[in-house]
Parts: sequence; C-alpha cells; structure tokens
Amino acid sequence: MRPIATLLIACTFLFYSCQKDETDDNAIKSQAEYFPNSLGSYWKYQRQDHLTDTYDTISVTIIGDTMVANEDYSVWEYDYGTRIDSAIFYRSDFNFMDKLYVMPFELGLEWKTTPFAPDTSYVSAIETLLIVGNTYEDVAKIERSTWGFNYSLEESHWIKPGIGLAKYQIHRINLGAQIDETWELIDFHIQSP
Repeated sequence: MRPIATLLIACTFLFYSCQKDETDDNAIKSQAEYFPNSLGSYWKYQRQDHLTDTYDTISVTIIGDTMVANEDYSVWEYDYGTRIDSAIFYRSDFNFMDKLYVMPFELGLEWKTTPFAPDTSYVSAIETLLIVGNTYEDVAKIERSTWGFNYSLEESHWIKPGIGLAKYQIHRINLGAQIDETWELIDFHIQSP
C-alpha cells in the first residue's frame, strides 16, 4: 500500500509541476491588450490647462527599443511642442509617484499602491466615451487618489483596450504648485506587432 501511495503522490506532484502556468501569459496578454507597445505606434492628445484656459497638443510615439538588465524595453517619446522627453518603460520599485494598474479592468475593482495606504485606485465605470466626434466603447475609467505632506493628487484615466489612454484628467497640488489638466485623444495609430 505504501508504494502505491508514494507513486500516487509522485504522479500528482509531477502532473501539477508540468502544467503550464497561464497566469503570467494572461497578464501579458491583458497588458498588451490595454496598452499597445509596438514600434511606430503613436497617440496625439489635445491638452487643456484649466488654470490658464489654454489648449495645445501632445504627441506620444514609440520610437525604438533598448536593453535594460538584459531585457527589451520600448522608448516612448513625448513631444509637448516646446520640449521633447523620452521615457523608457522599465521595472522599478514603486514610489508614491508611480502608477499601478491591476488588470483585467473590472467594474468595482480597487487596489492600493503599496506601501502607501492613502494611494488608492479603482475602476469606477466601464463606459462609452465620446471625444471630438469619435465614439469609444467599453472604456475603463480608473480613478486614483493619493496624498502626502504638502501633496495631493486626483487623477482619472480612461483606458480603451487596443488603443490605450483615451482621456486623462489630473488635479495635483505639490508644495503649492498646481496642475489641473485634461488630455483627450484626437489621433492615433497602433502599429501591428
């Protein structure tokens, strides 16, 4: 009886250890679905500064890739009209300024960016968004709130699967300096991977 029990335990262990863990594949698929990351993709936003009541445009383009710690990462270029910034997406330890998304986005899903308990995000709606005559359906609205000493932040992100960021609102006070802006997607092109 003991050899049969040992054989059953060994077979069970072997069966479970040989199964493919689909959690990581689903997370990658979900991330790629929400945030396209292909070379040549671009997004153009109309930005309204609510403090000065001015408008301008911001263009975001994936211009290349680079290696960081033996891993490939995309280089995103932000053209603000008066200056150009490049951002390399990479993994890092979170600080209170980082955004954290928990996917897939489901209505009511809430999460905290640890270890800072006051930094909370949640999916407040899955809705249809109308921007400059374009209709986007099944858009997840993520609302984020955080604060600290002489700092407060209220953000809303509208994420459209297959497109990425469709709309963004931010109200931030940092040591008295304020930002109060809305970005709306006015043009985009998603390059096939």
